[in-house]
Amino acid sequence: MLVDRLRDAGLDVEKAWTGGRPYVSRPLVKLVKRRFRAPVPGADGRFESRHNVPGGTETEFAEYLDRSNAMFQRWWILRRGWTDVSLLEHAVEANLAVRPHLFGGKAVVCDRYLYKSIVNLAVLLDLPLTALPGLLRHPAFQLVPKPTLYFLLDVPAEVGFARKHDIPSREYVERRVPIYRSLAAYARMPVVDATKPPDLLADDIWRIVSDTLTTGGMHVASG
Repeated sequence: MLVDRLRDAGLDVEKAWTGGRPYVSRPLVKLVKRRFRAPVPGADGRFESRHNVPGGTETEFAEYLDRSNAMFQRWWILRRGWTDVSLLEHAVEANLAVRPHLFGGKAVVCDRYLYKSIVNLAVLLDLPLTALPGLLRHPAFQLVPKPTLYFLLDVPAEVGFARKHDIPSREYVERRVPIYRSLAAYARMPVVDATKPPDLLADDIWRIVSDTLTTGGMHVASG
């Protein structure tokens, strides 16, 4: 909807998925998940228990997260290394997906951006919310185009869990919601109520975008 409205406003627009894939760290990610017995995605995207434990994927994910948190809390060099690799490889992905369009004079609407990796790191490394400003100052953020606007589509954990089938447990969402909200506050990004119907949500976003269009030029990177 945002892309369509930007085109109607006369902009040449591209949309890009920049959610972060573990290109470099993929072997390590698979190794850790296998070693710590994380649930695995099935053919339909739904997660399945790796070892058929009581409680299924809910229990298995909680145990995997506990083991991961303990490992990263114990070894600071692993925390630092995983942080650098995760953010830098995501920065490379974002550059490849976005910068060519910007060089061509186009606006870009992104689904996710580097902020997603910060949230994932905060969960995996069991970081306090007070660590978020430090992550926002990571050099990786100097390597990617700075969004003109960035939106947090905010929903309660129970709503997010009910809407998605490709997550392993309710805890997956519950751990992320307060981090996203705190990150939005630190980064001063607009927060929109995503429990609204899509048309009303799109209207809320467009009011902010159109104000920006009228006050100055805009690449647009938003998600």
